Amino acid sequence: MCYMDMNKKIICFLIVCIWFMQQPAAQQTFSVGNKWGLKNAGGKVIVKPFYDAIYFPFSEGLVAVSLNRKQGYMNKAGVVTIPLKYTEAQGFSQGLAPVNIDADYENDIPGKWGFIDRTGKTVIPFVYDYALGFSENLAAVRLGEKWGYINRKNEIMIPFGFDDAQHFSCGLAPVLLPPAEGSLAGEWVYINTQGKTMIRNGYDEAKPFREGVAIVVKNDNWGLIDSTGKEILPLKYTYIEDMMNGIAYAFDGMNDYLVSRSGLVKKITEPEAEKRKQRKSRNRP
Repeated sequence: MCYMDMNKKIICFLIVCIWFMQQPAAQQTFSVGNKWGLKNAGGKVIVKPFYDAIYFPFSEGLVAVSLNRKQGYMNKAGVVTIPLKYTEAQGFSQGLAPVNIDADYENDIPGKWGFIDRTGKTVIPFVYDYALGFSENLAAVRLGEKWGYINRKNEIMIPFGFDDAQHFSCGLAPVLLPPAEGSLAGEWVYINTQGKTMIRNGYDEAKPFREGVAIVVKNDNWGLIDSTGKEILPLKYTYIEDMMNGIAYAFDGMNDYLVSRSGLVKKITEPEAEKRKQRKSRNRP
């Protein structure tokens, strides 16, 4: 009975994998020469190749576009709704987007970061040295060499004390602690929205949670944990992609695998792996 249950799980898992891999993207970028445009799933051109870059995918109905070293945002109809006046523009989340207005990277001038709303209004001033988007009402921002977290009112909610930080998901965010005395490298841990360390296991790298699981790395070995810190995929892989629609891809140096959120693993045959690589190549902006 146990073997029958496992076989059914594997069959259902593969059916879901195949279905998701066959679904077309609602919109796709395409290029002619060095210029980028946008078309729908049926191949109809929405925006002719005009921009130097389109930072696909859309977020909250807008996508960042770049032309002549300036960035702004257009909607799904191809209409620019926020003028191209920023030197760097990230995606929207929770109604706000981090943008940089005065960087000059060729002359090593990093500029300052702030946040705008979907109308283009500046709601958090340009005072930060780097910024990530909001998630769970907090945004990771850097002042000098240290990271902390602010709320939408630009109030400091978690003090600046980390060497690196990522966004919150599942109530947790990965942050890099400064190196301990006598150590050359810091340690990645997960904190909650109050700044308390919740998961600490000597990770060399840790990514935000996605669909309830997070990628962690120790001694170049990759694995997956859940939000309690429980290891659901052993740290023995050389690479793991982010979970998407309940599916992640893992590589152990020899073979590709499909991985579920529960840790169920299915080896991918060589033809399947090659088809996947071709799909990724076609869809890469």
